[in-house]
Amino acid sequence: MPRLSLEIELVRWIASLGGRSWWVDHVALALVTSPLFRAVPSVSILSGYWAAADSHGRGPETRRQVLAGFLSSVAALTLSRLIQDLVQSPRPINDPTFAGLFHESYTSLDFHSFPSDHAAMLVPLVCAIGALQPLAGAATGLLLAFGLLARIWRGLHYPSDVLAGALLGLAMVWIVRLRADALDRGLDLLDRARSRRPLTVATILFLIAFLCASMFESVRDLVEHVRHALWR
Repeated sequence: MPRLSLEIELVRWIASLGGRSWWVDHVALALVTSPLFRAVPSVSILSGYWAAADSHGRGPETRRQVLAGFLSSVAALTLSRLIQDLVQSPRPINDPTFAGLFHESYTSLDFHSFPSDHAAMLVPLVCAIGALQPLAGAATGLLLAFGLLARIWRGLHYPSDVLAGALLGLAMVWIVRLRADALDRGLDLLDRARSRRPLTVATILFLIAFLCASMFESVRDLVEHVRHALWR
């Protein structure tokens, strides 16, 4: 995938900053590698709102916002992965253009970088939180911004990857919110299922929340193993 010379120079400059500050490098590493600084906060907050929806008299509206957030997040992540399979775009840390520039403790990954999965998936969750509680939305948005900046710092993404992922996430938020009738039907279906099989539905919802919190890494690893086994 072609890159603008301005973006290449920007990434080159960012790479040159690595290794100058021990604490900055380790904070960036924690933001990239630890689930506690990625999807876990947003998923936990939305799960809490879902569980306590009836406690403040706005149950249907709260659940509608939570459901919209998760649906748009999963849709954006799925589309992002499809685009990555179609667009050949190595990560900066794997690009010979920047060979030797990134900090030696950084590790390379084989996945393509365009667009950013993290931006695509987490932007809708942050939007849902912001619709429920602006202050919490601002806090999770700030954490997401630092996390995405850390991914650029570590050479996992170009700035345009992050921007494209964020725009993809926003587009899915807009599309899902346009279909308020579909959200209402989905909530009605869930309510009927909960009344008949409360334990089963609770287990499935917990599993979905867990997969979102882990950014579907176990599912993606399984798919990759199956793909390699079939095409070997």
